[in-house]
Amino acid sequence: MGRWGEPPTEPLRKRGVVVRMKQPPKTFPTTPENIGKENSLYPAWLEHFWHVYEGDLIRAAADLDAGPLQPGDEGYLLLHVSALKPRKASFLDDLNDYQTDNGLPAFTTTDLPIERLKAVLRTLPYAQTWRWRVLVPPQGEHFIINERGLCEFGDLDPRTGKEWPSHGVFFPLGPTLGVLGFLYEPTLHRSTYVLRPLDFSERLTLNPGYTALLNLRLWEDAERFVVAHPNDQALIENIDNGAHIRLDPAGPYRFRRFGFLGD
Repeated sequence: MGRWGEPPTEPLRKRGVVVRMKQPPKTFPTTPENIGKENSLYPAWLEHFWHVYEGDLIRAAADLDAGPLQPGDEGYLLLHVSALKPRKASFLDDLNDYQTDNGLPAFTTTDLPIERLKAVLRTLPYAQTWRWRVLVPPQGEHFIINERGLCEFGDLDPRTGKEWPSHGVFFPLGPTLGVLGFLYEPTLHRSTYVLRPLDFSERLTLNPGYTALLNLRLWEDAERFVVAHPNDQALIENIDNGAHIRLDPAGPYRFRRFGFLGD
């Protein structure tokens, strides 16, 4: 969240940001250290595991701002996206919802740390099978971020109004940078999919309307709050049901005749 903050001379956790809460509904300036950390959420050994990659993730995101990643840094991004769901405070509830639905015994808080780690290790190989691209908003537009660090989407086919089989996850990494991951689906991608190395080298600029669409999904997928750059308070205050969003008829990407985010 510190990558949304000002001034850049301050440590990430102490930079000024603006936050919009869901409950109670309010918007106010604050710092990431006041909203993004829950004391004693993880045991010391698991905190150490998160810290192993977090510093390199910030560096890799800054490199991605400027252009290509350094060789090997894609691993930090994949570890980041694989860990976001297991790191959330409500992960035990998610686990036990699955256990209940499948007639399995519930996990306890004692089980939780190792179950978080096991979930990361299960997700990593899956994330490597997805196609990844870097998304940049048009000049003057900015991404926001929620406390989950992601939003999930399923595109709608504008011709039928039905959900298209293109599903993915968007991970904002800063106000002008995010990564999109989506599953390769032969029925959708057989004519457009090109096998690419897993290096986040595909970089696309969004057309008008699609930054607002992703920000809306980030707000809808938030459990508690969203965060924005201090100059974007009006942006998060005015997110509503999306009825005002006008999507570019040329599709989501500049100079690419794709109809869907996950094309």
